[in-house]
Formats: sequence, C-alpha cells, structure tokens
Amino acid sequence: MYVVDSSIFASIVVKDEFYERARRFLTQHSGRELATIDIAFVEVANTLWKHVYVLKRIARRVQIGLARVGGYTSHGSGEVVVAFSTGYTIPHGGRDRVRVELLPDEELNPFFRGVAEAVEEAVLNSMFMSKTMVGRDGNTVPGIPVDEVVELVKRYGAV
Repeated sequence: MYVVDSSIFASIVVKDEFYERARRFLTQHSGRELATIDIAFVEVANTLWKHVYVLKRIARRVQIGLARVGGYTSHGSGEVVVAFSTGYTIPHGGRDRVRVELLPDEELNPFFRGVAEAVEEAVLNSMFMSKTMVGRDGNTVPGIPVDEVVELVKRYGAV
C-alpha cells in the first residue's frame, strides 16, 4: 500500500498546476492500493484511540514531529494539539458499563513513531505546497522553490 497526501487527489479534481505530476503518479501506481494520510488518521482514530490514557500519550508525540522539522516549544508559542476518539459510541443517558480493550503499552511504540512521522510530513507538505502570498500593504511571502530545494538536497546527498 502507498500512503500519499490527499492533495494529490485534489490536484486531479481541480486540475491545478500539479495535475500532470499527480496524474503520472496515479497512472504509474494504478492497481496498487493507495491511502491518504487523512484516511490513515481517521482509521487510527476509529480503532486505536479508545481510551483517554492512550489518547493523551499518543497526542504528546505530536511535538516530536514538530521538533523533527526544526520546531520547538517555548512560553507562549501557541501549539495546540487536539486529540479525539471515535472508537466507541456511548448512548446518551445510558446506564450500562462499556468494556474497553487496550493494546499493551509495549505495543504502542509504532503508533508513537507514526504520529511523529505524520506530523513531520504534514509540516513539510504544507511548506512545499505553499504558493507565494501577497497580503496587506503588499507584504509578500514567497512560496518555496521546490525544484531548487530538490536540487540542493540531491547535491548535498541528503536523500
């Protein structure tokens, strides 16, 4: 299975400037199972995060993903992590107990790593998919020149 960012599908639908690259990728990988980070995220939310203890532990790993791309937290830095669970449906006003099954703590390590990697990928994707923006009073923030970055990464052997 290939896990791709959902923007590849959005490029196909809206036919933006990445349409041809997205079309080539999907054509090359036709017949293979593709999933998006978004789908993977929802599946994890539906199956794993069923207990507040586990949910809190997994949510703490978001900061690791931010750190991997150079982020850090400081007083007033404003990172907000929202963790949610859709694993159990508890009827409103219900009086019956609900059984909760948990993975042993030792089996959570791959999920901790997965959260860190997903956050890292989300940050990098948002940076590389950004376009030049012009704001108030003509303030301009240029988009990242992806081709130049790829060339530099190759030149210095970072991939």
